[in-house]
Parts: sequence; structure tokens; C-alpha cells
Amino acid sequence: MDNGREPSAVPDHDARSAGLLKAVTRALEVLGSAGDDVGALAESFDRAASAFAAEKALLLRVKGGEGGERALECLRSVGLSLEQVRACVGGESIEGVSASRIRRAIETLETQLVENSQLDDLHPEQTGSLRSRPHSVLCVPVIDPYTRAVLALLYFQTAAGRGGYTAADLPHARGYATALGHAFGLFFTGERRYRALEEDWRRLQRERPGEAPEIIGDSEETQRLREELNDVYLPALEATTPRPILILGETGTGKDLVARYLHYYAATRGRGPFVEYNCAGLSGDLAQSALFGHVRGAFTGATGSASGLFRAAHQGVLFLDEIGALPPQGQELLLKVLDRWVVQPVGEARSYTVDVQLLCATNRDLAASVKDGRFRHDLYQRLKALTIRLAPLAERPGDLLPLISHFLAHAEKAAKKRTRGLAPEALRLLLTYTWPGNVRELAGVCTALVTHARPGEIIAAPAVRERCPEVLDPGHHSDSRFAEALIEGPFYEARARFERDFFVSRLEIHGWNVPEAARSMGLSSATLYRYLQRHGLNRGDGQAG
Repeated sequence: MDNGREPSAVPDHDARSAGLLKAVTRALEVLGSAGDDVGALAESFDRAASAFAAEKALLLRVKGGEGGERALECLRSVGLSLEQVRACVGGESIEGVSASRIRRAIETLETQLVENSQLDDLHPEQTGSLRSRPHSVLCVPVIDPYTRAVLALLYFQTAAGRGGYTAADLPHARGYATALGHAFGLFFTGERRYRALEEDWRRLQRERPGEAPEIIGDSEETQRLREELNDVYLPALEATTPRPILILGETGTGKDLVARYLHYYAATRGRGPFVEYNCAGLSGDLAQSALFGHVRGAFTGATGSASGLFRAAHQGVLFLDEIGALPPQGQELLLKVLDRWVVQPVGEARSYTVDVQLLCATNRDLAASVKDGRFRHDLYQRLKALTIRLAPLAERPGDLLPLISHFLAHAEKAAKKRTRGLAPEALRLLLTYTWPGNVRELAGVCTALVTHARPGEIIAAPAVRERCPEVLDPGHHSDSRFAEALIEGPFYEARARFERDFFVSRLEIHGWNVPEAARSMGLSSATLYRYLQRHGLNRGDGQAG
């Protein structure tokens, strides 16, 4: 914006152009590179900030779109305190940086130029936080060249005067923003590595290592489970005083997966630790030490101090598996924590307040355990208010096909080999088996089949019978009509029908976000696009071409 005053004297623009050329070159390198894109963009922005002689600089990603509230994420900052960065991201006013200019650039998609904050009489409300000293600000939106949506924002700030910004700097800033828009467009419109980049930033900022857990399946039970986890249980984790969550299900149904899913996708708890412990190994004498910790010398063998499970999980999630096996002393101690959320280590006079989301899981019938006196009634009442029940795999045959495909692909990736998949008769055997060991058993069989298969060959029925002889047991077979409906007809027609239905169902789960769906299947976005084209599916509307 031009405030009508005489331009200030500025540094040599040839030098600035040379510095920006290096920044633009580094940004454009990511267009054709499969290397460290995050590092390239960070280095590019640092060079741009140096070229503009910025004392303070910000690279902000803009999340959201039309009709929705936008959110900001800091990708890079120079010369700003943590409080200033948080204020800019939250849209709050803070001394030393102009959050209002950032908001205006995003809302109007126009470059914001302030040559001297103390002389900006036209918009004093937008530079009030900079009035203590004469500052010069250049704020440029980064626009998606294809959708024209704002993807990011560049903020440069320096002292006004000889080194301040003028209208002569606008072509340089806009040129750099245009180059950055093409690079960002690749990431944030789903053409290449959106999910990989997002995971890198999330891991760096939220310190949540590991692959994102996914609830796989197309059955009504699994779809309902995903909805309840996202709509009921994840919001429950954000309560000031979280209530315990009890996960019930047979062995192998994925209780630990549900626990990791809740931790990973929790907005606040996801930043904290995830501590897992199997209560079956918790003896009565050591229950207090394991749960609450101890100090050195508290008992024989205590050669050092230990924080205990609850303090280790402070501000995060504590997952107690096999809670039904918790001994009576442990049940009593756990009940006391749920009353006050205070723990006292063995041998220490001091108590500690803990902030923990407790997740408990068991394959036992706790109500029956209460009746026969093996589990406390009062503890059961505290745990059962929020209960997640996982159906056995035999009751959700609609999950078999996507699970088989997922586990085979995962096993192939781990073994670094590719097969031609399952023959129709082999698939029929797997689809009609009732899987008493549930998802865990299915995963193990798929791994064994891939491990013993030859690369480039079909996995035939004899291999299934050899690696999983249980499929021949008539006592563990279900109605074959479901399997016949899936694999009727010639093999290649059946495989094509399976591929198309599987891709459609997986894309529907992810709202037709191709990069996200591709990542869930272990494919690249380009590979999934080729499959969609092969099966006559348009990229974004879910309709046949």
C-alpha cells in the first residue's frame, strides 16, 4: 500500500535481486526434485529473508478455504520470539509485529506495504503494535496458481529508514511469492507429496513419531466406529478433567490400535506422551511403584528412582491393556487416582497432581468379573461410562476384503517383493474362514503368504491351505455366498471389480482426497491416479467417467 509519502532511501536493489534469485532458484528446485522438500523451502525462505535484510520474518501456511474459517501454521520464523509467533498464528495483537497486516493480506489477497509504521496515518489501527519504533513491513500472500486460493503468507519486517521497504520492492516480493506458490501448489493441492510433507511438519511440531494409525474396513460396524471415535471420543479427550475410556473386544480385534488412534488424532493429548502397559504383568506388591513411581531406597532392590506410569503419561495418554487382570491392590490404587488425580511415589512424602487421559482395554467380561468378586464394582462403574465395543471379525465380513488387501500390500512392502495377488480360490478360502483370532490372525496369515510367495506369481489355494490349515476346519467356516458374490466370474474380471470397488470405498472414507487415500493404501498419488483412469473414475467427483 502506498501511503503517499516520499520513498525512503533503500539499499542496492541489484544486490536484493541477486539474493532473491537464489531464493527463487532454491524454491523451484522442489518442482522436479524428490529430495528434502521441507529443507529446500526452509533454505529458500531463509535466503529471501536475508535478501530483504529482514530483522523479523515469517512463513505461514494458511489452512482452510472458502466458506470455512482459516487457520495459520508457522513453517519458519526468523528473529521472533515464541510468544510473537503464537500471537501471529492466533491473530492476536502483540508488540513488535503486525498481526493485523497478516490478517488483512489473507483476507484481501493483496500485498501489504508499510514504509514507516510511525508515519502510517491512513491505517494506524493496523500498525499500533509497531508504533514504539519506526518499522517497515512487507506482507505478501502466496497464491495457488491453479485454484487462486491463498496457500501461505510471507512476512518481512525491518527498521524503517535507509533499509526500509518501498514500492520498488513489490515486484521482487511478488515474484518470489509466485515462485513459492508453484512449489506450495504441488504440496497443498494433492499433486505429489502432500501427506508426506504434512507428516514431516506434524512430527517436528507435535513430536508424534510413527505412522498414522488407520481404522480399516468397509462394514457398517467399522464405519460406525470411525464416526464415534471422531465425533464422540476424540472430543471427550479434550475435557478439562477427562473421563476414562474403556475399550472392550476379543483378543486380536484391534483394541491397541483404537488407543493409538485416539492419541494420535487428539488435538491436545496428541502432543503429549503415549504410555502403554499390560496389567497382566503387574504384581500386587509392585502395583504402587509401577503406577505411581518410587524413590531410591524405598524398598529392597530400588537402586534408583522411577516416575511411574501416571507421571510418565502426564498431559498425554496412559493405555492400560488387560485391565481385567489388574490385581486387587492395583484396582484400589487406580480408583484413588480417578478420585483426585494425585499420585504419591513409594518412599516420598510429596504428592504430584497428574493430568492424564486413561484408556483401559480388556477381552474379559468385566460385569461377570464384578459378580464373582474379581473386579471392584466401584472401579467398574468409573470405567464403563465411556465404552467402545469392538465387534469380532466374523461379525463384519465387509472388512475382510480391504483388510486382506491392506495386509498383503504391507507385507509386500516389508519383504520388498511384489506378487500378483490371490487366486480366486485362495481368496474364497480366506473370505469364508471365520477368523477366531480376528484381525491379528488375518495379518499374520497374509504376512506368511507373502513371505513364502515367489515374486511376480499368484498366491494359489494350496499355499493358503499350507500356511493356514485352519481354513479346512468346517467348524470355522461361514456362509460362502458372500465370498461368491465378490469373486464370481473370470479371475481378471473379479480382480478388476475388486480393485474398482476397493478404490471407491477407500476414497469415500477419505472424502475423495486422493493423496490421503493413496497414503492409506501404501501407494503414491500418481499410482492411484493411474488406477482411477484405468477404471474410468474421475479424480474428484466420485462418479464413473
